[in-house]
Amino acid sequence: MKSISIVSPVNGIVTDIDNDTITIYIRPADNHDIYSPIDGILVDILNYQGSWHRHIFYADVNKNARTTISIKNQYLNKPISFWLEVGRPKYITDRISLNKNINDNIYQGENIGEIVLGSLAEVHFNSIKHYKTIAKGSILIGGQTLIAYVLLPSDKKKIRNMMY
Repeated sequence: MKSISIVSPVNGIVTDIDNDTITIYIRPADNHDIYSPIDGILVDILNYQGSWHRHIFYADVNKNARTTISIKNQYLNKPISFWLEVGRPKYITDRISLNKNINDNIYQGENIGEIVLGSLAEVHFNSIKHYKTIAKGSILIGGQTLIAYVLLPSDKKKIRNMMY
């Protein structure tokens, strides 16, 4: 059965895992570079302002609070997306700097930007069938640590029987 590997987009520690999401806390001592988790075309970059309440922290921000990056892979019918969350006063910074643009080809593990000191990332599978290879508390190396596989629809019976 063919599959596509997904690597962590950042260095950090896994703080939460659910059916469709992996949450990664980027500790102050971690490298704050951003990496592509998959080969593909960068199809969307969305920036949001706002305030988000989480069970582990509260960030009240007034600038580029969250950036969502979506990457389309030729083998998947939906893009893989991940977001990065920054903002003062909880975080030291409120800046994300990307060195890639919409419609750029990017490669798994490629450096695509940096959090100018930062905080949190979350990978969203957008209901694409997958299985995770990490657990809560796992230490990740951005652009290298395998976090999940996405199975290609070459064997629909096996895919149907798999759980997220």
